Amino acid sequence: MKNESATSCSEFTELGIQRVGGINMNDASSAITDYQLPLQNSDPLWSDFTGYRRYLEGQLCWVDGTPTHLSCAPQRQCPKCRVKWSYIHKQARFKALMEFCSGSNASKISGRIGCAKNTALAYFHDFSQAMEEIVAGLIISGEIATRPTCKQEMRELDRALRSGHRKRRTKACRYLFFGALNFEERSVALFRKLLLPEIREHVKQVETRESDPKARIVYCHNRWTIPR
Repeated sequence: MKNESATSCSEFTELGIQRVGGINMNDASSAITDYQLPLQNSDPLWSDFTGYRRYLEGQLCWVDGTPTHLSCAPQRQCPKCRVKWSYIHKQARFKALMEFCSGSNASKISGRIGCAKNTALAYFHDFSQAMEEIVAGLIISGEIATRPTCKQEMRELDRALRSGHRKRRTKACRYLFFGALNFEERSVALFRKLLLPEIREHVKQVETRESDPKARIVYCHNRWTIPR
């Protein structure tokens, strides 16, 4: 819920605070992230967190929702539109997101999500950057109080707003992120900030490629053919 005592964007600028969580305060509109915007009825079923998870677990085609079948490893193919998809990377990234939102350590989750340790660290790095932007948006919109009620809140908020040290700022933003949102809200916010734009762009590229016959020409049996 919006806090009436929250400091406005103009007040931040007057205080000389030019950046919040990596976002330029002179352009406050950039802090209004996609996850805060409501989904439309025309959006695909995978556009919400629950639908995306169902598509991953059921290995459904991202274009038409048809269950896929085994194809050339590690891909699966839709029997309806014949498009091939790979779910391994997306499943690992989604599991990493859930681990991040539950407060797990990146170096200890690689075995649970089925990827290398460096890959898990890369996932968490992306989530941390997105988290800073989300926290900045929550501060600007007033969802996070900017007038702390205790010393710990004051220290963490000050670090998030002013610290030039990346690790210190990330730790402070993490404190605010976990304190302001519950597990479900954290998961949905990061999903809509990172994973949703990625799958939208992926599906858009596939649909563009499939609609262009020239883009579908492949080399097969010593000659170029257009798949039916």
